[in-house]
Amino acid sequence: MPKRIDHVAIIVKNIEQALSFYRDVLGITPSAIKEVPTEQVRIAFLPLGGPGGARLN
Repeated sequence: MPKRIDHVAIIVKNIEQALSFYRDVLGITPSAIKEVPTEQVRIAFLPLGGPGGARLN
């Protein structure tokens, strides 16, 4: 039986617009934003639930 969720990925068209929603409305600050050139994407890591919690990315 799983003990926790490691991460949930949400795909958006505009990462800046999505991040403003997560920051300004939900109060979730990204812990990192990474470029993945091979996939032509940017990934934002949004930690939830404190240490050992899940994250959205």
